[in-house]
Amino acid sequence: MRIRNIPPPTYTLVFTFVLALMTLPTSARAATYWVSPSGSASWSSCSGATPLSGASACALSTANTNAVAGDLVYLRAGTYSTGLAPSNSGNGTNLPSTFITFQAYTGETPNISIASGNYLNLTGISYIRVDGITFTLTGNAVGRLEAGSNHNEIKNSTFSSPNGYNINFLIDGTSTNNWSTHNWIHDNLFITSGQAHGDAGLGCTDGGGDSFDIGTSYGTYSTTTDNDNNNTVENNHFEHSPHANIESYATKIVLRNNVFDNEPWSPGCGSYTNPPTYSNSAYNGKFGHRNMEFDDEYNRTTDLTLIEGNRSGFAGVNNANDGADNYTFGSVQAIFRYNYSYGAMNPGLLFKWQCGTAVGGSAAPGSGDGGCFNRVYNNTFYNNGYGYPKGLTCNLSTCPWDGANMAMYSGTLNRGNVAINNIFYQSTGYSQFGSDVLDKGGLSNNWSTLAAGSGNNWCTGSQTDLVSGGAHGCSANGDPRFTNPDLSNPTSTTLPDLSLQSSSTAIDGGTWLTTATNAGSGSTSLTVSDAVYFQDGTWGSDLAKASAGLGGTFQADWIAIGTVSNTVQISSITYGTYNNPAGTINLASPMTWSNGAHIWLYKKSDGTQVLYGSAPDYGASEYGGGGSGTGTVAPPSGLQATVN
Repeated sequence: MRIRNIPPPTYTLVFTFVLALMTLPTSARAATYWVSPSGSASWSSCSGATPLSGASACALSTANTNAVAGDLVYLRAGTYSTGLAPSNSGNGTNLPSTFITFQAYTGETPNISIASGNYLNLTGISYIRVDGITFTLTGNAVGRLEAGSNHNEIKNSTFSSPNGYNINFLIDGTSTNNWSTHNWIHDNLFITSGQAHGDAGLGCTDGGGDSFDIGTSYGTYSTTTDNDNNNTVENNHFEHSPHANIESYATKIVLRNNVFDNEPWSPGCGSYTNPPTYSNSAYNGKFGHRNMEFDDEYNRTTDLTLIEGNRSGFAGVNNANDGADNYTFGSVQAIFRYNYSYGAMNPGLLFKWQCGTAVGGSAAPGSGDGGCFNRVYNNTFYNNGYGYPKGLTCNLSTCPWDGANMAMYSGTLNRGNVAINNIFYQSTGYSQFGSDVLDKGGLSNNWSTLAAGSGNNWCTGSQTDLVSGGAHGCSANGDPRFTNPDLSNPTSTTLPDLSLQSSSTAIDGGTWLTTATNAGSGSTSLTVSDAVYFQDGTWGSDLAKASAGLGGTFQADWIAIGTVSNTVQISSITYGTYNNPAGTINLASPMTWSNGAHIWLYKKSDGTQVLYGSAPDYGASEYGGGGSGTGTVAPPSGLQATVN
């Protein structure tokens, strides 16, 4: 009889390793799962490459409980009454394969319809991808990316509220150590229609809630700061909100290439301060509100938010509020560039509140401090301040006021803002007061409030005031010759087309942004008099960066130094203080320049070239010179729109 040998230690180790592999968490055996509204199968029975539907699939609640990193969960067509609320997170290794993905099956439209509770709940959950799902709110439901909800991607989905309830999509933290960061929200439709509800304050006093919030206001959850930073929201269409389509309180946020409209759409509440009567009778009896608002409230010295390439139009009158602005700025040291603003019933851009004590002002934390030291360049403002007849029985604090293309909420208390290379064309401010820039309180010309460095803007006509520092606010005026300034459809994602015709004298009329304060020969260290015009690719969500390989395009700016052809990408930036914006720009490649060299933006954050010819153009659309549309900064494409 042969005696079996006892396995040597090596065999024992191999056996132990194989056993360990067999007992690893399910994430190591990621699979495809199938979910349907009538699904009743167990989790182990609804997986595989063959599509399953009906009772053979799982319920969404089963997927919520069991899906782990690497799993792909297909939702079949139909209406689900259970919210999307996974119990587990994915992980950040080998993305995208280690996301937990909830995705509409090809050619089908799953609809998660919720009357109350959470239609999407990623509280404390990270590395989730949601793709192609419709969320329909029939009541007061909430979407939550809260309390440490990081690195999630929400795309190609629709968030619809047909009964006028607020969409309430929240990205925020609930404690000082539990912020929500690096989320990427892109290519979605957010739309509210019907009648804004008065319950829970929606649609009545001051409009109610926002459709989409990043961060929280001072004092929420007893907070005295907010670090829900580095989130990216891009290529979405936001249509209608009781208060603001989007509001942000965080820093290093990237808001790019979105389309917004908030024309009068809701009958509002039973009582109102502002009479709902308009120049366009189709709006009579209805209300809207502002599109975008950026607030500091925490007495910061910088916010470093990038607002780029957005189309914001038709902000409308609220029941009892004067906030019919396309863009409302209560931020500090943000970059606002290559945006379009048109058709607002109030200003196209309002600098709100006033400087906080940290930046030389008097506003205390929590009092709405902000609206100072921002950089506003190469934007197009058109036809703002029209549509709501004046002389109605309401006061300045509630009734929309004579809207300019750009305005100051607190006059000289909104200081340090620089405006350069913009187009300001046609506004009530100009037709009534001879200025495209106004102060709210005095309804007077207010170019002098802008900081030194402002100027070289294209305006409706000659403006009478001078910017502090001796530069005229406007260097050119008249018709800039837009391609198609059609304002007839407020829900359009492409009109008005405010690109420049080849005959426009606004082409190559722009100027440089800042200057070098050192000389360089084969150097990568460039010091500049003002570094706040540029970003170094570290803002926004990591998922949205071109370097992540997930389809995003975000990257560091490219600049031209000395001549428009001497171009290089930025590697990193060290910013100066709010009142001394000189900084150091580290370059990705060695370059040569002289002290005092002019500096332009060459490519913006998606790598699109915005400098053709001998100089930048005025406004948000750079004409390439090779025919209509060549080199033009295009609006988002492929977005959905619903006309109500």
